[in-house]
Amino acid sequence: MFIAIIVPPCKGDIKTLIVVVIAAILSCIIYFIPVFNNFFGTLAISVSAVLSALIGAIAFPRKEGIEDGC
Repeated sequence: MFIAIIVPPCKGDIKTLIVVVIAAILSCIIYFIPVFNNFFGTLAISVSAVLSALIGAIAFPRKEGIEDGC
């Protein structure tokens, strides 16, 4: 079910795909490294989503004056 939410936007935009991959990598890092796993615990998904969105916003800023409907 989660894949059905992610795949359609990723097909049309490489930037979205990069942010999704970053979120998956961060989630794996938090899960497999004991220090992070103990610290974040059940918030691992939320922390990885917020951090990946922040990285995506910094790496791919929106252009001023362009309306893309998002």
